[in-house]
Amino acid sequence: MSNKPEFPIAIALTGAPGSGKNQVAWKFGELFTPYLEKYEHELKVIPNTGKIIEQSYDRAMGLFGDYNTTLWANYLRYEMEQDARKAGKSFITVGCVLDNMAHGGVKIEDIRTGLQTPDTEPRMMKEMHATTVMSFLFMDTFRYTFGFYLPAKEAIVLPGQEEDATSPFNQRIDMALRTIYQNFGLRIQVLDQPSIDEQAQEMVDTVVRIMENGPDPEPEIEADAAGESEVEAAVETDNTEEETSESADTLAE
Repeated sequence: MSNKPEFPIAIALTGAPGSGKNQVAWKFGELFTPYLEKYEHELKVIPNTGKIIEQSYDRAMGLFGDYNTTLWANYLRYEMEQDARKAGKSFITVGCVLDNMAHGGVKIEDIRTGLQTPDTEPRMMKEMHATTVMSFLFMDTFRYTFGFYLPAKEAIVLPGQEEDATSPFNQRIDMALRTIYQNFGLRIQVLDQPSIDEQAQEMVDTVVRIMENGPDPEPEIEADAAGESEVEAAVETDNTEEETSESADTLAE
């Protein structure tokens, strides 16, 4: 039986750099708008705050960023989310604190394994402190109704080049994200459809179904011979279509 949906809703779209978060988020907004209009509601798309910092303040992000810009990106996004909540608007955010935590973890690894200089230890302590702070922020502020994950692309299309490029950095961020999902026991739906339109449509179908019919039942977890759960095994291997369909659901407040 269909229920009357409750608004506002908050949606987190996570994924490594180059996974297509921005394009999928805007396409989702376009496809979801007709449903929202039936209830005289609207959706705000909160853009990638790392891109805002790069373009507006000429600061390096990602591979060339540091603890300061990582925290900055998180707080800038949080401010936009709070503005939307205060205005009673639903929103989808391009990236969330989980993405920032993944970047921090990879940066710590880079410093640890890189060239040792007199400033190595101070840099390491700053990155570790920032990542710890973001872990606390996650536990205190991670309040989304839905969560979706875009797997990293194996190759990235670069304008002017005949062949696509690979990005080990993006793959490492992707692995860090999946490890975070597992460690915190998060039920994030995987969007492994081949096109942006299909990924966005899968998001719309999931959100509408759950809003009208309630959450899907919790999947049963059975331990295998090695004592590892099916959910944990799914994080360490490629997600199959069956696992993808079972992982969609509302995140607990």
